[in-house]
Formats: sequence, C-alpha cells, structure tokens
Amino acid sequence: MNARKTVLSSAMALAMGGISLSANAALTSSAVLVLDPGVKTCTIGGTFPACDYGVSDVTSGSFFSMDTNGDGSVASGEKSVILVAGGVASDKGIGLAMHQTFDNTGNPIGSHTGSINGSESPQFDIWGFFGNTGLDYLSSPMNDLGLDANGNHKIDMSGWVVGWNGIDAIPMGGDTANFAIDTGVGTMVCSKASCSNSSTFALSYNAHVPLKDVSGFGGVAYSLKLTGVVGTNLSHIPVPAAVWLFGSGLVGLVGVARRKKAAV
Repeated sequence: MNARKTVLSSAMALAMGGISLSANAALTSSAVLVLDPGVKTCTIGGTFPACDYGVSDVTSGSFFSMDTNGDGSVASGEKSVILVAGGVASDKGIGLAMHQTFDNTGNPIGSHTGSINGSESPQFDIWGFFGNTGLDYLSSPMNDLGLDANGNHKIDMSGWVVGWNGIDAIPMGGDTANFAIDTGVGTMVCSKASCSNSSTFALSYNAHVPLKDVSGFGGVAYSLKLTGVVGTNLSHIPVPAAVWLFGSGLVGLVGVARRKKAAV
C-alpha cells in the first residue's frame, strides 16, 4: 500500500511540475503583478499639469521611456506614465501565464489614434504617447528564469508587446538581430526574496523598437519600469490545457489505486 502511495505522490508531483515553478526561488505561473499607476508631478512648482515653467517628471509608479532624441539619456519629457486598467484590483494585473488578446481584426484591443477616451478594453494597463493611445500585451508568458548573481529575479520579457496608435502589435521582446544589448530579459527586485504573494516588486527592462518598424520609432531605445504588488488572482487568465490534462490523469490514478486496494 505504501508503495502505491509513493507512486501516486510521484505522479502528482511530476504533473504539477509542468504547471508551476519552484516556490523557493522563482515566481509561480499563478503570480499576478498588480501595477502601481505612474504619477507625474511638478519638479519646480505648481500642480501637475499646470507646472511652473512647464517642468514635470515621473516621481513614482510604473512608466516607460523612449530616447526619442537619440542622445543616450532619458529626459523627463521622454517618460510616459502607465495607468492601471480598472483601478488596482488584482484581477487586472499582469498574469505570468497570460497571453495577449486581439480583437477579431487582429489589432490589440483599445489601441487607437488620439487620447484615451473610454472606448479601450485594456487587460492590465493603458497609456498615452505622442498624443495617441497605447496598451501593453503578452504574446508568451513572463516566466521567471531564476536568480541572477545579485539574487534578483530574471524575468522572460521576450513576449512583451506594444499596441499603439491603432498599429498591430509592436514586438518589444528585443531586436536581438540588430542590438547586442537586447536580451529579452528583465530584472525584478522584490521585498521578499521569493517574490511571493503580497511582496512589493520593481521590474526593470530595456530593449529597442525593431528597426524599420511601421510605428516610425524603429531603433529607438525603450526602457520599462513597473512597480506594484505580487498577487495570485487568476480570474482573468485562461486555464492552461495542462491543468485539465493533469486533473483527468489524477482522477484516473485515483481510480486505479482504489481498484487495486479492493482487489487486495
């Protein structure tokens, strides 16, 4: 009987290994990154956006920057705040198991010409850039690749996608063919070493817009900074087929074990 229990336990552990990552070092596939919205404030005086001398900067929360003038540095005017879709509910966060969503024409939902107007249906964020509306998506899961030499989490960002100005998805996983520094990997620092539930996080990522991209920003350096809290609400994330296969397999194993027990 003990031998049968051992076999059953081993089969369960093996099946679960395909669903989640090791809890002692990596984020699990059920993790949800609940974003802090970006905040811009006046750096000299006044109340944003009516700042004295028109000078403002991102002072907290999530944002991205584009080195549009190509000088190798990021000025305050080259930063765009990222707003959180639907408030801060954890089911609007970035699920590591999430895949991007398109409408029936193949375009990212909500990306359009002009400013944000309420017609958008973002899954986790929305932002404005050069007077037009954009959103971020995932074409593949943001897997935790483990820890770097400094003990920070390496996050697979190769599936990071930008939808902007009504343009079909712009891949921002790194133009590795033209920029050696593009690795497709971000760095996450957490308040808890395991980045477990309720841990605060700061994720940094750098890449380039692909050369000759239709957006007109091909080759421009892009930096992403996301901050927030790690949650576990999966209500907006499709359940992988592997989960159902695991469930049916487990039921079968239990049935076999019961039949063998009855025969003894």
